[in-house]
Amino acid sequence: AVKEISNYLNNNAANIRRAAIYILWKGDFANIKSAEDNLLKLCTHEENLTRGMAALAIGEKKVSAGYDALKNMTLNDKDGYARRCAAYALGLYGDKDALPTLQKALEDSDSMVKANAQAAIALLNK
Repeated sequence: AVKEISNYLNNNAANIRRAAIYILWKGDFANIKSAEDNLLKLCTHEENLTRGMAALAIGEKKVSAGYDALKNMTLNDKDGYARRCAAYALGLYGDKDALPTLQKALEDSDSMVKANAQAAIALLNK
């Protein structure tokens, strides 16, 4: 099923692409290996909602190749939505090595990025 869903990650229709990301993010799949490369590519997609949702899926499913992408997005993405999703995704990922990145994100100009960084820090400190 993951391989089939992965085919929709490159769809030009935003709602279809985002639906595929959501299914991978929230689905009860043992692994999403066949979709990981496509999800990573979506972290640089032109649309902020796609980038943010891809980050959340990567964090939730603990995609090892996505850790650095999440850190980079948290601090450098041009859009606040994508930055706040990436920050929270770092908390979902569960690696305390993300704490310095999240501490920096607490200085973001976007209050929602700050709030999600704080929430991610709380997740990591559980």
